[in-house]
Formats: sequence, structure tokens, C-alpha cells
Amino acid sequence: TDDEVDLAVRARLAAYLSIPGVEDLIPKVNGWDVGRLEPFRETLARSMAASAGDAHPRGRAVFVEAARRIPDEWIAQTAAVGSPEQCAADFVRFFDAGADEIILHGVTTDRLGPTTQAYAAT
Repeated sequence: TDDEVDLAVRARLAAYLSIPGVEDLIPKVNGWDVGRLEPFRETLARSMAASAGDAHPRGRAVFVEAARRIPDEWIAQTAAVGSPEQCAADFVRFFDAGADEIILHGVTTDRLGPTTQAYAAT
């Protein structure tokens, strides 16, 4: 669902893009315009300030609103999201681009079987 993608994919990238020293590195390595992160950074700063006194921290959820301001094409270029067949095609694309490992975030073992089967069929 869109909510699952927001939390498992977008919020994770948002967390990476908020790490000092990494916040510009990831966009630069991927050839992205760092300036496009301004709406994300502004929203993240507001979200972090608003949750600073929370008695119950929201974990990755604090990144969701800001993460929606990350350009969609950045997600499409770097994440395998969708049907098992779509994810398998993305794995092939990643390996063809030179990846020798893929880290799978946001997937549970009960959902991984169809994706591994689709990848095995490629």
C-alpha cells in the first residue's frame, strides 16, 4: 500500500538523507540535484521540532511527511517497489548496473517468496 511504501521505503531514505555527512553524499553519488531536497529538509525540520517533546517517539513515522517531498524518480531509480515481477526486474537492473549485493528493507519473509520466485525466473 502507499502507507507501507511511505514507511518502509520513503521514510528509510529520509532517515539516510538526514544523517550529517550523508545528507548530500547520496544525492551527489546518484547525480541528483541536491537543491531539490529543500522542501524535504524544511518539512523534516518542522516534524523533528514538533516531535522533540513527544513522550512516545514515532520512530521512522516522524520521517513520513517529509519523505513525501523526496522526488518520486529518486525512489524509482533506487528502490524495488511493486509486484514480485517488478521487484525482480529492478534487481536485474541493479545487478546490471554493477551491484553485487542488494539489501532488502521493508519486506517480511512471508511476502518474500513470490519475489524470489520471480527473480529466479529471470
